[in-house]
Amino acid sequence: MQAKTKSIKSDLKKVDAHSVKPNEYNELPELTDEMFERAVYKIGGIKKPPPRRRGSQKTPTKG
Repeated sequence: MQAKTKSIKSDLKKVDAHSVKPNEYNELPELTDEMFERAVYKIGGIKKPPPRRRGSQKTPTKG
């Protein structure tokens, strides 16, 4: 049994070939901690809890 291919009607080759130029960086918003706190994490369409954040680095015990 063969799976049906779904057409997304997009030119993916053109999208893949595009690279962000320095003047386009001004158009990109800066990601803030608030944005990440509001984010809804989904994996495979299933809502998941946000990933844990690492704490501060401990000072080394060896000298």
